[in-house]
Amino acid sequence: MNATKNLLRSRVGRYSRALVRPVAKLTGNAFPLRADFRGTSQSTVVPHHRFFGTDAHVNVVHVSVQEARETTAKALQMIGWDHEDAALQAEIMTAAELCGNNQGLVKMYQPALMAPSPNAGKPTIERETPTSAVVNANQSPGMLAAVNAADLAVHKATTNGPIAIVTSYNTSTSSGQLAFYVERMARKGIIGIAMANSPEFVAAAQGGKPVFGTNPIAVGIPQKDAVPFT
Repeated sequence: MNATKNLLRSRVGRYSRALVRPVAKLTGNAFPLRADFRGTSQSTVVPHHRFFGTDAHVNVVHVSVQEARETTAKALQMIGWDHEDAALQAEIMTAAELCGNNQGLVKMYQPALMAPSPNAGKPTIERETPTSAVVNANQSPGMLAAVNAADLAVHKATTNGPIAIVTSYNTSTSSGQLAFYVERMARKGIIGIAMANSPEFVAAAQGGKPVFGTNPIAVGIPQKDAVPFT
């Protein structure tokens, strides 16, 4: 799995978003198994050693971005998500895949980890002011909570502004690629900033014990007649 994550990160970064199409091998139960990126929609055979260091060959099915998104959404519905939540999570993961982010379709390698948590509910606003809010995710995925928080922040900033701060907690999974949410805000004319906490994953220089989190941060800025800067 780590080898596949590294492959996704290294290969996807070579292509611009406008030119790539995902190439995914799908299993019989419709879960994405592996992704590569090429500018073609034709089926092909790729040397296995390019993925895992052997001389064997495997078939790779080339699919469009739309098909990758739809297939992932169907897979999420198979493990218990409703149509709306499945489609939104699939959109977020596919967008991450196009950017070479490791929060993309690789999440579907272990579908059980993406299934709804027992007694999970929809995100709800726990408390708020005209320019701030706390969203209780109610054990829904971080991706759904982050979209909810981003949209609420845009509404508050445009209605009451000039600044709005919205936070979410009590999620069941990670929030995925933060750039997705700030771009979503920037497309609505708002400068968006997204941050996430993290457990201790990284050791200090010369150290052997993790003491720092990755603590990602993303910024999205609207641009006239162009896609947002993220």
